[in-house]
Amino acid sequence: KAVINLLTQCQRYAFGMPVNVLQHCLQTATRAARANASDEMVLAALLHDVGIAISYPGHAQISASIIRSFVSEAVYKTVLHHHEFELAHYGHRIGESTTMRDLYLNEPWYTTAVKFVDEWVQVSYDPNYNSYTLNEFKPLIQATFAEHDTETLNVTMTDCFREQPAY
Repeated sequence: KAVINLLTQCQRYAFGMPVNVLQHCLQTATRAARANASDEMVLAALLHDVGIAISYPGHAQISASIIRSFVSEAVYKTVLHHHEFELAHYGHRIGESTTMRDLYLNEPWYTTAVKFVDEWVQVSYDPNYNSYTLNEFKPLIQATFAEHDTETLNVTMTDCFREQPAY
């Protein structure tokens, strides 16, 4: 539920783009799903910008941290570094390097990150794109996070500090 709440908050931000961040995430995940990407990659596509609900600076690190325990190292690194890969497309417009992705050229996840950004992320600002709804992605979110949802965990601070019985 917490992840869904973060995604929902993303509809408040558009940063001058033709779609808000939630719609961008839904489009990115829909493109990944339609390309028959793995569930972990679809999840990464859906949540790659969810960190924006907390802070724009560092949002990739926040997003990557949220999914880290649930995805492979390659998918985690793809989300962690997606902003650097995006700069190849628009860095020149904002005074940033367009070659930041080259720092990772020899990493085993490099081609995954290129595909992720170039084929799904960068084209997902289309106000006319027919993406899946958040409700359609809820089963994937729930299957991934349900066991660890803080709203349903039956743990108290007392449980955390309870002494272990001596055997």
